[in-house]
Amino acid sequence: MDLKNGFWQLELDDESSNLTTFITPFGRYRWHRLPFGISSAPELFMKKMVQLFGDIPGVEIYFDDLFISGRNYVEHDQTLNKVIERARANNVKFNINKIQYRQIEVKFMGQSISKGSIKPNDKYLVAMRELPIPEDKKGVMRLLGVCKYLAKYIPNLSIVTSKLRDLTKLGSKWQWTEEHQNEFNNLKNRFTQAPVLRMFDPKEPLVIQADASKDGVGCVLLQSGQPIAFASRSLSTSEQKWAQIEKELLAIVVACLKIKYVPGTQLMLADCLSRAYLKAAEAEQVKLNYVVHSIVSEVCMSDKNKLKYQVATREDGCLSKILEYQANEWPDYKKLSLDCKKFHKIKFELSVNDELLFFGDKLVVPFSLRDQVIKMLHESHLGIEKTRMRARRLFYWPGMSKDIEENIQRCRICEKFRYNNPKEPLKQHDSPEFAWEKISMDIFEHGGRSYLCVFDAYSNWLCVEKLQDKSIDHIINRIKSQLFAKFGVPLEIRSDNNPFNSRKFRDFAEEFNVRLVFSSPRYPQSNGLAEKGVAIAKRILKKCFEEGMEKDFLYRILEYNATPLANMLLSPAQLFMGREIKTKIPTTTNNLKPHNINSKDVSERIERKKDLQAEYYNRNSKPLSNLNENDKIMFKKDEKDWLYGTISKKVNDRSYIVNDSEDNKFRRNRRHIRCSLNRAPSNLLNDDIYTGNGDDHCNETIEMGSSENKDMEGGPSSDNVVDVGIDVTDRPSNIVTRSGRVVKAPERYGY
Repeated sequence: MDLKNGFWQLELDDESSNLTTFITPFGRYRWHRLPFGISSAPELFMKKMVQLFGDIPGVEIYFDDLFISGRNYVEHDQTLNKVIERARANNVKFNINKIQYRQIEVKFMGQSISKGSIKPNDKYLVAMRELPIPEDKKGVMRLLGVCKYLAKYIPNLSIVTSKLRDLTKLGSKWQWTEEHQNEFNNLKNRFTQAPVLRMFDPKEPLVIQADASKDGVGCVLLQSGQPIAFASRSLSTSEQKWAQIEKELLAIVVACLKIKYVPGTQLMLADCLSRAYLKAAEAEQVKLNYVVHSIVSEVCMSDKNKLKYQVATREDGCLSKILEYQANEWPDYKKLSLDCKKFHKIKFELSVNDELLFFGDKLVVPFSLRDQVIKMLHESHLGIEKTRMRARRLFYWPGMSKDIEENIQRCRICEKFRYNNPKEPLKQHDSPEFAWEKISMDIFEHGGRSYLCVFDAYSNWLCVEKLQDKSIDHIINRIKSQLFAKFGVPLEIRSDNNPFNSRKFRDFAEEFNVRLVFSSPRYPQSNGLAEKGVAIAKRILKKCFEEGMEKDFLYRILEYNATPLANMLLSPAQLFMGREIKTKIPTTTNNLKPHNINSKDVSERIERKKDLQAEYYNRNSKPLSNLNENDKIMFKKDEKDWLYGTISKKVNDRSYIVNDSEDNKFRRNRRHIRCSLNRAPSNLLNDDIYTGNGDDHCNETIEMGSSENKDMEGGPSSDNVVDVGIDVTDRPSNIVTRSGRVVKAPERYGY
């Protein structure tokens, strides 16, 4: 039912009527009823209609049109009577010529609405079939306008209008060909076969399917799997270059603006529409294009550099194919080349903009420019991880992280200032079973005097002997007269190399059947027991000098030996002699008598102490990789100097013989060797070495001893071991440098 004269049936009050006053040559006039043309009129009229008829079941209102429905004639007529009674009560008039009474199908706004379905009005379809052939661009645009009105009935409308739309493009030449005629005829046939759409049911849930192809996006509104409406649109020139994942998101946005999202293989209709889009002449979405593709401005490259990247991308065998696949379709994975397969898993995140390939917002770098990009990223000589993090924000190519790592590892500047190797896990000595089995000794100086420090590994018994000089003969004499003569001969002596690794001392050890164990050069940690003894002796000696009581130094060493050890509850004297020793401090005779000491309990306490040391030490330790012969390295020469070299021989897990660039041999601990991808430059002399930033406690010196030495069993790092009785014959001979200078092997200390 249609209301007669629509808006005129609403009477205006005086205030509103005055607002409609208009002037004519014959005077001023005003409307007493709601005129057409008022912007708020449709809203007011619709509101009034809902107030009058909206509460009646079976009545739907569309402005001045009322739709009355019922499940049967009786229900229909009952509803109609209620509408007529309400209309009489409110003086509402209907247009008798437009009433459609008891109709199974109602024609409304060019559509035929029936029970549960909707289709185009047959009258309009006849008009479509009889459309004349367009004679110019405007005629084609009128034709496409009509098609757009009926587009919701045709899921693949753009397929049969693609050629016609080409005629409407700016700059295209008008030429009606056989292709256009065939498309025009096919279009008219499509409208005669337009599908019937399901009627919308507000009680049922709605489902939207949306999908995107390389050229368009499409969607369909469904209820119970049946279409209610179709929609599609073409992609602009820039949108066609977006990554597939961006196109998919755009399809969702377009669909949700009008009409739940179903992904994947179930999108049959939407997938079809995305490939049969409407190429409507919509304005370029400049704002959206800027947001999605602001990546180009983020790269911030000059026109010259951009051209260089564009040319390199086109000439790159792999990237040129990727550009082609993005513009068309990706082939099956098995048909791709090995390089292109690396891009297959990210193909939906690839996009093309201004002839450049992007992965998300990262520029894909051609092969020919990758070394240049890495060099540019590493100009500030930051570390591997920082350079990687910087690169991952701006660039992409397969294997980029590995390429960056290898390039930085070859950087000589970074090698020069690289951090020292971390400490390795604690490798401890075997625990002694009795006192004076294993002793450690070292020489230290204080106040212009030299001292020999001896420390027992079992009892921590400390002996300090003043030395008149540091000659090996004097040292041997003091050891025999002050140590061996008093306490007996130990099974093993641990020490550093100078001067105890001399031939005379080794002969002396062989004579007394003593096993010698030498620490790594310049690595006192590996002989930690001797360093501990030296530290205790120096503290006592400094305090004696501070008080002016240096003559009491040896007595205070005695006091130390009489004091119980932490975690042991026994003094060094008790562990060493089996009894307490008398000092100036009063004691009882019972304390001075020998007492049985449970050696098993002592050993268990020693092991617990070692385990605790290892636990704390290993918290920040890290095992270093093993090295092989001929590996390129840099090794620490002394406190600061590093040389390029190669591995000559592996002594054990933590000790190596290395060669420098002049084939000189050095003995070095693993902690003082760095892996390198470089060899020494041809112009790098012995004096032209890199200066590192090493820690003092990790320093090393050139090892002039036997290459047959084995590492000490224990210490934070491995040590050198020489079994007595081995005649060392590979002492370094005279060396001639490139300048002609002869370097002789030292003859001191028995060499």
